[in-house]
Amino acid sequence: MGRINKIVKSIPIPIFFIIIVTVFLMLANFLSTKTSNFLQKEQMKIYEKYDLRYGLQDVGDGVLATYVVDLDWSKMSDSDIERFNLILFGFRYCYLFWYTISIITCAILFYYLKLSKPIKKLNYATQKLANNDLDFEIISDSNDELGKLCKSYEEMRLNLYDNNKKMWRMIEDNKILTRALSHDIRTPLTILKGNTEMMLKYIPNNKLSKTKMIEMLASMNHNIMRLEDFVTNMSTIVRIEQIEPKYKKVELKRLIEDLKENSKCLCKDKKINLDFNVNVISKEILVDENIIHEVYNNVFNNAYSYTKDKILVNIENTESKLNFEIIDNGNGFSDKALKEATHIYFKENKDKNHFGLGLYISKLLSEKHDGSIMLSNTDNGARVKFSFSYKI
Repeated sequence: MGRINKIVKSIPIPIFFIIIVTVFLMLANFLSTKTSNFLQKEQMKIYEKYDLRYGLQDVGDGVLATYVVDLDWSKMSDSDIERFNLILFGFRYCYLFWYTISIITCAILFYYLKLSKPIKKLNYATQKLANNDLDFEIISDSNDELGKLCKSYEEMRLNLYDNNKKMWRMIEDNKILTRALSHDIRTPLTILKGNTEMMLKYIPNNKLSKTKMIEMLASMNHNIMRLEDFVTNMSTIVRIEQIEPKYKKVELKRLIEDLKENSKCLCKDKKINLDFNVNVISKEILVDENIIHEVYNNVFNNAYSYTKDKILVNIENTESKLNFEIIDNGNGFSDKALKEATHIYFKENKDKNHFGLGLYISKLLSEKHDGSIMLSNTDNGARVKFSFSYKI
């Protein structure tokens, strides 16, 4: 039964409709013929009972019909007359009856087997979407047109769900950005305003010493640099959010060699034991090389800044993913950093002047490249895993 059900679900709707209509029309014709033959036999029994003379007459198209030579109703009992009339009624309407029953049954069966479940699923999905509720799933094991439509609905739901997640994440990031604006702009401006007002008040009267004036100017210069850094960070965020991957064919071996050379050059300035463990199948892949370089450099620079004296880089690829793992032997991520380090403007300590962007940018770019990034700790330091999807 399961195998038959599977076959039915795989047949396209137009073909299944033709098959089921043909079967039921043949069934209607078969039952009508059988009924007609049965009624004819019953009619002959009545003729023979009353010794009536009857024969067969060609009524056209090769169809033979029974006819009575001399029919005397007065000789027949009431029950036989009623029975005879029922037989005549059956002759007249048996074809109509069986064809009507077959058409109705065919329609019900066709609706039940092909339309009922997909329509219920689509109606349910439409109501959920109308209420902005994406917390559901459309499962369809049918390969016909409605089954494919259900699968398309499910793909649409998943895309909407992902887009909603991204939208909510953007809203949360904007909230954090608002807090950053309050901290990184208002505080320097307050200091600049206070110093300016003091200088305007006391310099004309020569009540401000040269040493104090230099201190105030140095403070103002420091806060101006903070504002410049903030403007630079804002420009970087806007640039990154507008980036769309530009896929080009890249030789995987050459790409990895470039990353290794960049890392080795950076580590020359610091006595760091740098190890690479590369396990890839060399081939041409379609990737955005600039995105991979930027994410790799951000993560590697983070490891370089916090490691004691060792960095391990693991690189491998699957049929569609390029996976990286960078491990250092520093102090590792704090519990807060493990949860929030990839958020926009994360900062470890409240007394820091600036918010970090490196891991947030890495997360944003890896996701744009259909990849991911994950932070964790080892027994001896920090670990960052990140990946990128590629096509061949």
